Amino acid sequence: MEAKQAKQFNFFLIFTGIVFLTLFPFGKAEAATPTISSFTPAGGPGGTTFQANGANFDSTAVMVLRSTTSAAQYTLFPYNSGTYNTPIFNMGTVPVQPAPLKGNYAVVIRNQNGDEAVASAVFKITMTVSSFTPANGPGGATIQAYGTNFDKNAVMVLKSTTSAAQYTLSPYKSGANNTAKYNFGTVPARPAPLKESYAVVIRNPNGDEAEAPMIFEVTQ
Repeated sequence: MEAKQAKQFNFFLIFTGIVFLTLFPFGKAEAATPTISSFTPAGGPGGTTFQANGANFDSTAVMVLRSTTSAAQYTLFPYNSGTYNTPIFNMGTVPVQPAPLKGNYAVVIRNQNGDEAVASAVFKITMTVSSFTPANGPGGATIQAYGTNFDKNAVMVLKSTTSAAQYTLSPYKSGANNTAKYNFGTVPARPAPLKESYAVVIRNPNGDEAEAPMIFEVTQ
């Protein structure tokens, strides 16, 4: 009788232990793997802010751009992340100075513990014209434009905002790739462009173009 009671008691202890371990497991639970479902926009120049949607980013997660053709990578700041283990967003701004080289980059979210998620699509860094000076001038005026990812053989073009007329400015000068740099050209003096508004465009030899956010006024 005592042996039977002992067996029942031992069974009770084992059963209680299993229930306890199930409800209160020892050790730290594994963090859920982060995932990226999408991001927007698909591309942009230095200074572009974009949003990645996904799950399991921790509150100190960072966004990283990794070149698909080299070892270059850029940690984007500022970032904004939500509560751990919830479908949230993480936003980052592409560096402006110096801007990443033009090309494709993997979008990565990295948690503090080192876990990473990589988006299935790539982010494309494009060239940009941020500003130029002066705002206007006659034939013979020299324009200086600032931006990123100009090729060393890039040219400056004035494109009429009211017609198909355009003028390639010469001479021109551009800086080294992957720097905040300038490109300048001289407005043709003979024949001078018509007095009107023109878009200021930087064109790389491969055909890539970037247009300034403001226009140049040709005066007479």
